[in-house]
Amino acid sequence: SVTGVQTCALPISSTSIISGATKDYDAMFGIDIAVNASGEFDVANETLNDLKRVYGVKNLVQALKDRILTQKRYYSYHPEYGCDLPYYMGRKNITHWQDLVKVDIKGGVLLDPRISEIQQFNMEIDGQTISMEFDAIPINQNAPLPLNLII
Repeated sequence: SVTGVQTCALPISSTSIISGATKDYDAMFGIDIAVNASGEFDVANETLNDLKRVYGVKNLVQALKDRILTQKRYYSYHPEYGCDLPYYMGRKNITHWQDLVKVDIKGGVLLDPRISEIQQFNMEIDGQTISMEFDAIPINQNAPLPLNLII
């Protein structure tokens, strides 16, 4: 996992959209242990006594980045988890390569059970850096949640 750009998971089983639902993102997206850019657990303070935690949207962003950076079929009991982005990295930029990456990442994000829809998905690739901006529609919500991820 890599830390998120914006503030961010426990899966929620309901998939219906309820008009006028509350936007309590901390409860909706849950809490998890924070990880640093190296994928190691982050600490909460200088004394190294406690693990840092991420809440709400930060937790969602951290989980999405982890999903995007994990090769599909890496976890044998969860073969659908992840994206094929690691497969494309370092390969020659073939025709429609960026379109394939965009579709794969968007599909991976949609597999997160907390997101029901993606709107206005924009992606830019600059060398080894992929920047994404999109509006995610959380389950039980009608309003989009703008997210920015840098991989």
